[in-house]
Amino acid sequence: MSFKFGKSILGATTILLLISCNVYATLTDGLAAHYKFNGDASDSSGNGNNGVVYGAQLTEDRFGVANHAYLFDGQDDYIEAAHSSSLDLTGPITLSAWIKSDGTYWQSEIISKMPSYSPAIGYQLYTQDDEARVSLTYAIGNSHAGGGVASNTLVVDGQWHLLTSTYDGSEIRMYVDGELETWIAYSDGYESNTEPLKIGHYYYPYNDGRGGSHNWALNGAIDDVRIYNRALSPEEVAQLVPEPATLLLFGLGGLALRRKHRAK
Repeated sequence: MSFKFGKSILGATTILLLISCNVYATLTDGLAAHYKFNGDASDSSGNGNNGVVYGAQLTEDRFGVANHAYLFDGQDDYIEAAHSSSLDLTGPITLSAWIKSDGTYWQSEIISKMPSYSPAIGYQLYTQDDEARVSLTYAIGNSHAGGGVASNTLVVDGQWHLLTSTYDGSEIRMYVDGELETWIAYSDGYESNTEPLKIGHYYYPYNDGRGGSHNWALNGAIDDVRIYNRALSPEEVAQLVPEPATLLLFGLGGLALRRKHRAK
């Protein structure tokens, strides 16, 4: 796609329409839930997993568009969607979200469908010690075990980042800004639960080794949350990131530069 800047001026609405149609790919196959946060927390997947907002406030998204992302206070803000069969996943899965966070605590939740008691089984995408992490867990007696992986890139830096993790039944992968960072072989799966889905918050009632029990709450913004009942391919994950020309247009040149450097 190309833009020609001459005597005619492309309005913001026209530009956004071109972006949504040609640059920012819409991957709908296998979506269990999709929260675009375009003014509210409704689910655009068609599965009816609409979110209820508790405290979080609408804010600018990664393109600078007002009221197209949610801001969380790092204390007790969250968005919740009721348990449903479409969110009750135990097989291949993709968790993806854009975040912009400065962090206030060593662990901050992004996506969580997991009970706040042992065994804590289910799936979660979060940051820990400024890294992007994912956990898939199952019960062992009154405790739990499972698999997880962390990014190499530190993502709690006040900049927008796309965090995406996939599990295909044999590998767990972590991507940052559309680029594969780390992966592990894992085939033990994870278990379902009847807990609601939470975005931006998880309460851990036990001693977490960093000062006792705590609200693992994200301090910052979250946008475009996606949950798939399949593992996206590397090519599909890359499509979730806007092209460099679009990033520059909306003042996200840093992300474009990062992608350019990593491609060398």
